[in-house]
Amino acid sequence: MAVDAEKVRKAFGEHLELMRAKSQHWFFNGNSRWADNRIRKFLEYFSIPIDQENVIALMDTTLFHTAKEGYLFTTSGIVIKDLLYKLCYIDFNRVEQAEIVEEYDEKNYTTTVYARAHLKDGTDMRLPDYYIKSRALVRYINDAIQP
Repeated sequence: MAVDAEKVRKAFGEHLELMRAKSQHWFFNGNSRWADNRIRKFLEYFSIPIDQENVIALMDTTLFHTAKEGYLFTTSGIVIKDLLYKLCYIDFNRVEQAEIVEEYDEKNYTTTVYARAHLKDGTDMRLPDYYIKSRALVRYINDAIQP
């Protein structure tokens, strides 16, 4: 069953302020020509076969806003090109659940905290979350995929 685009847009609106990292620049589709050009540039740079009307927003993580790295939020998933990561796509139709993983050392101190998606095919995907608040991203994904 495909995810509902309007439900995804609503979930994005509800979680946007929690996901925002203050140092990143956001471009919202349909907000301005400048924003639409940045989104188009990101789609073209990576040859992403997604229609621009299905894009909700782009969080550009580059220093000079070149739209060559960032998080592209769409009605069907999230395209992520994060620093030192390969381009990845989180298809909401393939995600069963997202969660925060906390790892501890022998003294029970937290050593690592990261976001992970459990996919319907039984595999797990670590979510690049260097520039975004992990817990808010997980909540957004879980709300977007709920029937």
